[in-house]
Amino acid sequence: MSDTAATVTATKAAPATGKKVIRAERISFARLLIRALGISFASIISLALAFYAFYAMPQVQDLLFDAKPYLAQEFIYWAGFYIVGIFLWALPLVFTARLLLLQNFDEIGVDSEDRFRFIIFRLPSMYVVFAFLAVLIGILTAASNLPTPSPLHLGNPAEGPLRDYIEQHLITLFFVTLVVLVLVIIRNFFILGYGKQMQGLETKNPAAFKKTLIRFEKLANKVHADLDAMDLHLTQLKPDFLSMETWIAAQRVKVFMWRYMSWVWWIILALIALHFISYSEHVQGLFAATGVPSSDWFSSTMNLISDTLSMKRAVFLHVLFGAWLPFIAFLALLSNRYQFPFIATIIVVAIGLTLFISDGHDMRVIPLDAKQQAKLNPPSFQDAVSKWKAASGWNDRGCEQIPAEDPRLKDCPRPIIVAGEGGGSRAAFLTASVLGSLEDQSLDQVRDDSTARPFHKQLFAISSVSGSSVGAAFYIGALQRQSWVPLEKLKKALYRQRLWFLNVANAGKDNEKFLHDAVTYKDALQATLSNDFLSPVMMGYLARDVPTLSRFPMVLDRAGVIETAWEDAFADVYGLSRQKSPLSAPLQTFIAGETPDKWMPLLFFNSTSIETGRRILITPTKINAPLKDGSVLFADTYDLHELVCSNKNVANLRLADKIARFLPSIFSPLSGVECKDGKPITADIRLSTAVSLSSRSPFVSPHANIRDKNAQVVDSAVDGAYFDNSGAITAIEIARGLKVTDERLLPFVVQISNEPEWFPERCENGRRQSVLRPPLQDEADLKSLGTFGNIFTVNATRIARSYETIIEMPRQISAMNNGVISGKQIYICPQRKENFFWGKIVSASTPDMRVRSLQMQRNIQVTTKEHSAQGRKSVSLSWWLSPPLQAYLDAQVYSRHNKRTRNCVLSLLRSNTAGQYFGRRDPCGFKARPHISRRRRIFER
Repeated sequence: MSDTAATVTATKAAPATGKKVIRAERISFARLLIRALGISFASIISLALAFYAFYAMPQVQDLLFDAKPYLAQEFIYWAGFYIVGIFLWALPLVFTARLLLLQNFDEIGVDSEDRFRFIIFRLPSMYVVFAFLAVLIGILTAASNLPTPSPLHLGNPAEGPLRDYIEQHLITLFFVTLVVLVLVIIRNFFILGYGKQMQGLETKNPAAFKKTLIRFEKLANKVHADLDAMDLHLTQLKPDFLSMETWIAAQRVKVFMWRYMSWVWWIILALIALHFISYSEHVQGLFAATGVPSSDWFSSTMNLISDTLSMKRAVFLHVLFGAWLPFIAFLALLSNRYQFPFIATIIVVAIGLTLFISDGHDMRVIPLDAKQQAKLNPPSFQDAVSKWKAASGWNDRGCEQIPAEDPRLKDCPRPIIVAGEGGGSRAAFLTASVLGSLEDQSLDQVRDDSTARPFHKQLFAISSVSGSSVGAAFYIGALQRQSWVPLEKLKKALYRQRLWFLNVANAGKDNEKFLHDAVTYKDALQATLSNDFLSPVMMGYLARDVPTLSRFPMVLDRAGVIETAWEDAFADVYGLSRQKSPLSAPLQTFIAGETPDKWMPLLFFNSTSIETGRRILITPTKINAPLKDGSVLFADTYDLHELVCSNKNVANLRLADKIARFLPSIFSPLSGVECKDGKPITADIRLSTAVSLSSRSPFVSPHANIRDKNAQVVDSAVDGAYFDNSGAITAIEIARGLKVTDERLLPFVVQISNEPEWFPERCENGRRQSVLRPPLQDEADLKSLGTFGNIFTVNATRIARSYETIIEMPRQISAMNNGVISGKQIYICPQRKENFFWGKIVSASTPDMRVRSLQMQRNIQVTTKEHSAQGRKSVSLSWWLSPPLQAYLDAQVYSRHNKRTRNCVLSLLRSNTAGQYFGRRDPCGFKARPHISRRRRIFER
């Protein structure tokens, strides 16, 4: 048939199918292309997600910083990145589009062999080009977003070598991706051999070849003819405008794609099975029951193999972008075959399951045996204050006999409260680093001064939100466990943490000695929190929540998976099984000890109620008992245990609610739970679950259903950042409770902020402003989505409220203490973007550019006086932290702008705090010094 014919109106009976093929007016090529893109919608969506993720999401860009400590491991891991990218993303992109286009080519207007070849063969092959182009863009944007090392005299010594190593790593990825991209553009390199392979199958096993074709036709089309009676290539179904050569090539494509998709299905099912085995508590219990001890060599080897060969982090991106494509293609073929919306039906059925088996996002609960119940003795707030006095040395120094307003009270220990800001692994890493470093420095101080106190003995409470709750929980677990682990065993455990920035920075060196003769709390906590918590939660989402398997009893959702990942990470460093990890212990066992040497800071994890927007506090402390003045400790706040111990009248429930709670009520450990003084005594949540309830990040972790003793949902908890992302509101109320309990106490609050955009003026101007004015924003004139943008007001409002609370908190605490400075902040500074990448690439071949590159590297080490908001780097916010970002945060802990805060806190741990700074700068600003001349003050400053 001529390609130049304007119209063809012919009605022709197809002898093979009995259908009539009606050829109408020929459409333009542009409309044909638009229709083809619409038919291959699944591939288009996958590519759009990839481009957006690689270009605009720092969380994805940071995954490209995943350089391995050893060259062989680096090669194997990143070779796997490209192999998985080809076979589990790029090829499904092509094959999904081809299957759908082959099924619908006549409907979209393909009426010539040239058009058929372009739409069926060439257009889907272009998707592979765009796939690796997205990866290339991701490498370039990641390079511009690489954390800048701190100045040499202030930063971490590992930052410079780590920066060089990551730069070489990114440059190598850039060239490898470029080579792959060129090969794809020049020729369809990766699927070149499928034609010969299928031709060989025709010769060796024609029955299997034809059987596959028949299976495809029956799945995709309503075929009324006898397919078994046709020839090998089913040529009776061939359109007249196609040559026999093109038709046979298309049939070979169908067979290859069918067989390939079948293998992909089996691989995905195997990965899902391995995932369920890895996070099965029953399987873990079987391994623990064997009692076979694993050697350090075996653990280290398995850790190395797992981190090298497993589909984690960057490799998992390809699974995320492509694993669902075969499933969508299969449903689309079925929908076309039966003219029924299978995809929409599955969504409706998944939603409908909620009516009978809930949504599967109940918080994890453990029943308590008699031995565990005996350990439960949660104190009231006033009891906790008395125990803190005994642990901190308040009573030993005679402070109990000093009346209020007596100047000698300044020499008494001050209760320290830490308020931790949210922010995923970034907040967890920074919070644990700050708490661990203060603990380490205080212990050094105790060795030099017998009157000094360890940091945790004077730390009264921690108020944390989201990621900082993870850091706080790990710190509390380390206090319980680290002193019991032999040094050599702990060092070997730290060397197993391949993602820890010190292991990466010391690659190729004698890294078995860089820890020397001690392992600090900060080192152990950083190594533990350097683990990958992003891959487990994403795998849990795809393997459990998307197929709705987590709705069934005894199946964890993705929130339960990340909780077990935290438990495993802690257990791996501290030499425990998951069941014996402190993070697996009941929350109510983390209470102030009966003796001063067993003091443990109070934990207050902040969450938010979905139903009311109010704050939910997860704490082992009894917070509902009235204070001395009759007031409550926390206003307008729910206690999680109070919700659990509530008794909702099931008889008044709607029929739909009764049906939905039927199955959960049978399996829920909270069904019939016994309570005492507002706390459950026969069941509780784990420490990891308490942390998870505070860190239900949007889109990453689901809400958590809270059930009462009747197994009825009384509320649902989401991330505490929705109420207050700073943790400062709870910290202020704790300080007020201390003052009401004993007005002589002078609480001191340390606020840990991990948001670089909070205090850029302080970093740029080198001073602390008393009033920080918000910068003016440029509002967009174009609002293409109408009022949709108003939804983001919720997020903007919580951020603004958190910032305002951080600024206001020091003033409020100081007012409580009659003007005594009572609050300090630890914060991180933003970074300037610099375009190093092209200079580094050219410097490999041009001597002049090599000199420029060295100069550029020196400039990176210099702090800038001023830079605009557009020139600052975006800092990743997810459940995994890249090694360069770990090093950057570690350097920020010891930076100049945080030095005075750390010195202030350490000074509080020594006796005679107010009088020991006569004649020199007081780190806390307790004391004015009129006897020092103005010239001397300027000189000292």
